[in-house]
Amino acid sequence: MIVGIYTNLNKDIDGVAAKQLINILVKKNVDYYICSNSIDLINDSNNISFDKLVDLSDVIFAFGGDGTMLKVVSLSNENQKPIVGVNLGKIGFLTDVAVDQMEKAVDSLIKGNYKIEKRQLLKVKTNQSSYYSLNEALKERYGEKVYKLTLNAGCTCPNRDGKLGTRGCIFCSAGGSGDFAGNPSLSITEQIEEGKKQLAGKRPAEKYIAYFQAYTNTYAPTEYL
Repeated sequence: MIVGIYTNLNKDIDGVAAKQLINILVKKNVDYYICSNSIDLINDSNNISFDKLVDLSDVIFAFGGDGTMLKVVSLSNENQKPIVGVNLGKIGFLTDVAVDQMEKAVDSLIKGNYKIEKRQLLKVKTNQSSYYSLNEALKERYGEKVYKLTLNAGCTCPNRDGKLGTRGCIFCSAGGSGDFAGNPSLSITEQIEEGKKQLAGKRPAEKYIAYFQAYTNTYAPTEYL
């Protein structure tokens, strides 16, 4: 078995998680390649281009969030290799392996004790136009990574307050998918400043976008909004 490694260095600071996987693979005598996007931080002789990594690997470990997982799928084109998503984000729907579960995941792969979940991928093409994810569109417009500041406006949801239901939605957590959003007891301005401070301790961020994440962020009177 040959393992390919792709890591999102905006989330895997200094490539720490990817290095942990490499140590696990070396210990278990598993061959691997790592995408050359991380060569500046992970000076490994097995650094190769992403295209070659896809061709040579039997399975790919993608480090990041769901966006990283989808990026790897997109870059892989028609070369459908199994992808293991290691969650370095917040709530991972596609990246469901935690860093401390990597060794167990590798053992399962070696033993063949796993199943492949097939997903559908939609491709949108209209009048020969190209469409970008918000992340890529912001990069193109502002020339650098724009970081999301997750806010909580203190709203609720019609599927929780009894207007339509009380049990919430299947795709939301108990906290309305705002588990990692700002503290609703703080003003929006204070939440933004707090979010900027938290990012400053992790990476050099210069540009931000305010994102109202928790519950239904427009579910309130116009005056409140």
